[in-house]
Amino acid sequence: MGHPGEPGHPDVVAASCAVIRQARAAGIPAGVMGPQAHLSDWLTAGASFFAVASDIRLLTSSAEALLRNLAALPPSKATGDGTARSGGQQPVSA
Repeated sequence: MGHPGEPGHPDVVAASCAVIRQARAAGIPAGVMGPQAHLSDWLTAGASFFAVASDIRLLTSSAEALLRNLAALPPSKATGDGTARSGGQQPVSA
């Protein structure tokens, strides 16, 4: 198809919708994994399931949010520099 790594490319979305329609016409459940922007396209085509994020992406997003929250905490009374480390540990940064 010529669009590796581009699940939201119009040609890829059109092809996935065509496959979903054909599968549903044959009585086979069909779904896809791709960007949220195309959920309505897949639902209109008849998708019975879809995934919009991988477990790895959800995990990294949560970890990034945690680091941002930790970095925003006021300075610690123990160190005065916003960290609560002991020993030779380095401060957490986002």
